[in-house]
Amino acid sequence: MRAVTRILVSIVCALCANSLLAQPIEPSAVRMMGVAGNMETTVYMPASVSPTKAALVLHTSSGLREGDHRFAQKLAEEGFVVAVPAFMKAYDITESTRQQTWTLFGKKIYADFLAIIAAVGQETKIGKDGFYAVGFSNGGHWSALLAARADVKAGVSYYGAFTEGGTDKNLRTFREAVNGKSHPLLILHGTSDAVVNNQFAMMLEGLYRKEGAPVAAHYFVGAGHSFERQLGVDANQAAASASWNLSVKFLQTN
Repeated sequence: MRAVTRILVSIVCALCANSLLAQPIEPSAVRMMGVAGNMETTVYMPASVSPTKAALVLHTSSGLREGDHRFAQKLAEEGFVVAVPAFMKAYDITESTRQQTWTLFGKKIYADFLAIIAAVGQETKIGKDGFYAVGFSNGGHWSALLAARADVKAGVSYYGAFTEGGTDKNLRTFREAVNGKSHPLLILHGTSDAVVNNQFAMMLEGLYRKEGAPVAAHYFVGAGHSFERQLGVDANQAAASASWNLSVKFLQTN
């Protein structure tokens, strides 16, 4: 029995190494990735053995949650390889110290994202050119910045924390990043967002349009922050449904 078990384990490991899993990896199957190998990252594989697109799914300032895994699993069902890094945990950042994501560890976190893209892209043979980013709040900032710097094929930002926790209300980071060569960006934001006012989403949209870079923005009337996870409000439910459909269409056509 032990010999059979070892054989089965070897087969599973071989399949993982060759990125040929037929079903999404369980959330507990975590890999250590990033520049220093300190970033826990879950990689979900689609049913197809030859995917052509991949995406980072980037969490909010509350850290990696079940909602992020659910979104990743749904995206994998659409045929994407999906990498979900616990980027705040890698640097012991908590919700109360979330500003450190940008002020102290921003360069390292960004480099980790690029390392994950490179590693997963190489393993799956998708490469950087097939990689997208979808982020929520804190992660929405990073998905937008990855697109602005043309380091992913396109980015989707759900209620992005574009002011970096209130430390950059002039959007200096994006003013330096956005140019005519920035890659497509989809902005999804609620008009009743009490955490990140939608004026900052509109500012970023304006920067994109000023530079002639491709951008689409949808402002959901009455929807608040984390609208796809706070479904007790009708406006949030409507925004959640619409944003998912918009996201899938955007990722499939860009």
